[in-house]
Amino acid sequence: MKVRFSYAIAFLLITTSSAQSQATVGKPFHFSSRETAYGVQGELEGTYLIQDDSIAVNVKKMTIYVSEHCPYQGPRAINRLRFGLATEDGPNDRWKIESAAPPTLLTLVMSPKEEYTVYDSYFLIPKER
Repeated sequence: MKVRFSYAIAFLLITTSSAQSQATVGKPFHFSSRETAYGVQGELEGTYLIQDDSIAVNVKKMTIYVSEHCPYQGPRAINRLRFGLATEDGPNDRWKIESAAPPTLLTLVMSPKEEYTVYDSYFLIPKER
């Protein structure tokens, strides 16, 4: 009887933890501005999960790259990084930031052709300002 009871508890714990982890698994994303006209470019991959009042963003890998095709070829200071929700604003491909997570402070000085990779970053973007 003790063996059956132990198996029942173990099964209950396993099914409970897998149900919880499935509920918190986000949808994958991959964004890249590599090979664009921007002087500082980025490539991000990770997952996001839409919650009641925010969007949880889990960036597994983020690479920041300074393009060698920009007219300015000197070093660039990259002081902060900010994730947000934006909507297209007008016909000129401009974006209006609707809401954003608090900025992540960086102290990078990068020159053309340099890249910097960050792993496992987490952000909460509020749905309302």
